[in-house]
Amino acid sequence: MLFSTKLSEGSRVRVRSTLLKFGCVLCVSLLAVDTLFAATDLKVIVSHKSWAENLAELLRFVAEQYRVPIVAELVNPVPSHLVIESGQDTAIGLLGNVLKQLPGYKYEVTNGQIIHFYAKHVVNAKGNLLNIRIKHFTMPNNLSDFKLLLPAAINSSRKGLPTSGAVISGFPSSEMEKEKLQTRGELTAVSGRDLLMAVAEETRGFYTIIVLQDQNCRTDTCFDYANDHWFWGPLTATVSHDPIYIQQPRLR
Repeated sequence: MLFSTKLSEGSRVRVRSTLLKFGCVLCVSLLAVDTLFAATDLKVIVSHKSWAENLAELLRFVAEQYRVPIVAELVNPVPSHLVIESGQDTAIGLLGNVLKQLPGYKYEVTNGQIIHFYAKHVVNAKGNLLNIRIKHFTMPNNLSDFKLLLPAAINSSRKGLPTSGAVISGFPSSEMEKEKLQTRGELTAVSGRDLLMAVAEETRGFYTIIVLQDQNCRTDTCFDYANDHWFWGPLTATVSHDPIYIQQPRLR
């Protein structure tokens, strides 16, 4: 007995839809490391290469590859030569594998999308610049200006100076300048971390990684070290392969 292979129009649509969904799953699982997603997703599985890099470079890779906003607080000495075997994983799965090698670090997911990665003994330490309260902070127009204004406001606040006269250093980012901020006006008694998390949640368009000299130091030298090792980047460009150089601090 012969069976007919002719399908009704409704059946053809259902089959076509199933094939497309199956094809999308295959595409996601075989994405190359230089492919970026159209939107943030902590659950997408990606094929990734083997790794033997420092922690800052690994966090940048996760942020750019998965387009996941990361706010990271690291401390010197930054773990180096972290080994990640090639395979397929989600952003959370990859970070989980990293933490197996780093008992002193942990991460939290905020609002289902923002990763806060930090050294356990540093997150609440006096020497962590992100704990300094800024008395008055006026939100700028775009993400690039925010990147320049925040370190200057923290520096002024730790010296007891008004943020209105803060000295700004660094270079603007043409990519981050495109990201406009909706939150406007003046915020009071807010920490640097609070501002970073709020802007990351609003834009979902950047990563930021700060390396502190140590957990207790609040001198000018320590601020300069952290400011020189405060790395930012947009989540709209390709995955970067440039090394992140972390210098050893000079003896005080």
